[in-house]
Amino acid sequence: MPKEYRSGNFSEEHPGFSEGNSTIERYANAYERGWLIAVENYAENIDFDDPSPLVMSGWPEEALGGGVGYADGRDRIEKLIRKFGKEKVSTCLRQYSSSYAGQH
Repeated sequence: MPKEYRSGNFSEEHPGFSEGNSTIERYANAYERGWLIAVENYAENIDFDDPSPLVMSGWPEEALGGGVGYADGRDRIEKLIRKFGKEKVSTCLRQYSSSYAGQH
């Protein structure tokens, strides 16, 4: 988590001022969404190969968090494939992705 987004304070300047709108929450939520996009891409096609960064719009912390989450997810999945093989990782990702469907 970048230092500048570790704040847990809500910003009264934010138009939707309420719980869940702190910079740390926006970064973490976007990171998780980016990670899940990587999982869904590989669950759909274990041979997925797109080294492009994920571009997410929103607040600066959301844009950064989504891109970092996607890259981290993609890198982790590639490491798991090298260690356990495509078939095993593909099965796990499909199970995870189907159990998570509709929750985001």
